[in-house]
Amino acid sequence: MRVFYTITAVIISLVVVALISNDNGGNEPNNRTLNSCDFSSSTCNQTFDLGEVELITKPQLISPETEISFSLNFTSSNAVVIKSAWLEGKNMFMGKIPLFFKKVSSSKALNNTSTAHLEDPILMTAMTFNADTMIGACTEEQMIWKMVVVVEVAGVEQLLFFDFISQS
Repeated sequence: MRVFYTITAVIISLVVVALISNDNGGNEPNNRTLNSCDFSSSTCNQTFDLGEVELITKPQLISPETEISFSLNFTSSNAVVIKSAWLEGKNMFMGKIPLFFKKVSSSKALNNTSTAHLEDPILMTAMTFNADTMIGACTEEQMIWKMVVVVEVAGVEQLLFFDFISQS
C-alpha cells in the first residue's frame, strides 16, 4: 500500500509541474508567433492576425557590446501600439534587456487588392518604430537572442517573437 501512495504522489507532482510550466496565468496576450531572423541575408518579415511586420537591424551582423538599431515596420488596417518590448537570451540567461520603441513615421494608403470587394479598397496604415540598444558579451561564441514585442491592434494584444544570433 505504501508503494501505491508513493507512485500516486509522484504522478500528481509531475502533473502539477506540467500544468505550472504550461500556465501563462492569463496575463499573456494572444497569438504567439515565432520567426527566426538572418539579418545578414535579408530583413525579418512576419505576418500576424491583424497585419504584417518587418524587422530591420543596423548593423546586419549583430555582435556584443556594440550599438544595435532595430526598426519595426508595421502594415495593418488598424493603428499599431507597441505596449512593451525586450530582448532575452535563449541559450543562456542574460536577464531582460528592455527596448523602448518610438514611432518615427506613420502613413495611410489605399489597398486595392482586397479580394472580398474589389470596389471597396481597404485603408492600410504603415508605421515605423525605432529602438537602440546593446547586448552583453557571452561566454558562447554564438548567442541566440529572442526579441519579444507586445503590440495592441484594434484593442487586441499580441506577442511577436523574433529570434536572432549574435556573433562574438
